[in-house]
Amino acid sequence: MISLEGRKVVVTGATSGIGLALVRSLHAAKSLILALGRTAEKTGALSGALPGIATFAADVREPDFAKRLLAAAIEQIGGCDVLVNNAGIVWAGPAERATSEKIAELVSINIESPFKVAHEAVAHFKKQGSGHLINVSSIVGLKPRIYSGIYSGTKQALEALSESLRQELARTQVQISCIEPGMTLTELHRGFKEHPMKAMQVTTPLTPQDIADAIVFTMTRPAHVTIANLVILPKDQKT
Repeated sequence: MISLEGRKVVVTGATSGIGLALVRSLHAAKSLILALGRTAEKTGALSGALPGIATFAADVREPDFAKRLLAAAIEQIGGCDVLVNNAGIVWAGPAERATSEKIAELVSINIESPFKVAHEAVAHFKKQGSGHLINVSSIVGLKPRIYSGIYSGTKQALEALSESLRQELARTQVQISCIEPGMTLTELHRGFKEHPMKAMQVTTPLTPQDIADAIVFTMTRPAHVTIANLVILPKDQKT
């Protein structure tokens, strides 16, 4: 198992949910962390709670966001060994309720931004001769379900990118992994009129820490092992 101590890790979407749980785990393991949040208020609160981490506040929809993120990693923590591409949003509902604005937002945050981050990360890793890109997808990226078509489509795009990059880099020291959580209780669902747990008949959902633990597992495998895809589901999730 590879040690996390001293590893330079960039985490997007780091101020809540899965990202926050992961940053806490990495901090406890003495990693060097650059945590991305959308606002300085959120990143400031995070750095206050976890002394020693570096933070970067930016909207992932900004045109030069991905380049600035990698530049910040080099400046603040001395580089990047692992990048966890975690920032994203969720939307679900009947197709006719999806506004053009909401569709554009989902595409921008869930596809355009992580694609740009992935390509900047891969370029950085190839230049330094090693690295690990971990994309956080969703179980619906593998298996769409009712009312999830738009969100599922964005995650399927991330799955396609991940697999293509994995094949492209298979004979190098650059690793690509994709994490597919099932029903996970996070702040992303706070605006839903009916929580997906009810529709999916899940009584005990996953926690952000469950997914953070899976990401840490993926990060700490021996160099000859790649976790290409990792599906994590609540025991009682059928779909």
